[in-house]
Amino acid sequence: MGEYYDWVNIDKKEYISPGDFDLGNKLHESISAKNHFMGALYDLLSSDWKGDAIIFLGDQTNITEKDTNPVLKRLSAERLAWGEPGYDADYVFETYRCISCLYKASEKKVRHDIECMVRDDDFNYNPYGVKRENPYEGLFIRESSFFRYTINHTKKEFFDIENTRPIFIDKKGEPTSRINPLPILMSFPGYEDDMGTGLWLGDKIEVSDNKPPSEYKDMSTEYGSDY
Repeated sequence: MGEYYDWVNIDKKEYISPGDFDLGNKLHESISAKNHFMGALYDLLSSDWKGDAIIFLGDQTNITEKDTNPVLKRLSAERLAWGEPGYDADYVFETYRCISCLYKASEKKVRHDIECMVRDDDFNYNPYGVKRENPYEGLFIRESSFFRYTINHTKKEFFDIENTRPIFIDKKGEPTSRINPLPILMSFPGYEDDMGTGLWLGDKIEVSDNKPPSEYKDMSTEYGSDY
């Protein structure tokens, strides 16, 4: 089946899942620039998750002593303190809240999941953290957001989503979709996708429609060319 990925915020103890937005969960299945899953991530990065430590976390990996990235070390310490066996993602799924349910674009999948919980009167596994007496309260109210620039203030780099590598070209030779390399740059994969820790993992990331200062290096074609 392969390794599945979710965007995880270890500061807020929250995550979002591509499957809730009708996308595949594998490493490269959400890299198109303007899908609603990435739009939900960008909405969060511009608001609730701004400045937080995030990971595109694979579900078949455990952080080891050789992984010195401070964000990974924090997550590893949490999982070890939890004391249960399993992968790092198992700890996240059991203790964090999935907030995909806040977004309108997730309604079809999430509503079906909650309907099953209500039908079976089974709230033992409740990833969305909903209330039995009013399970849809506060759900499906947010919209995806899209920003042109994704900026790494730690490395003083950025990419411009209008200039990354095209994924699809129309008959006129114009790109209909471009790659968003952020899932690769922020990933921590396991044995199936042994690509190493993402180059931006642990860095301070901002999303904006304003071009970064001139001293920031444009990595649009470099980071968007190998996937």
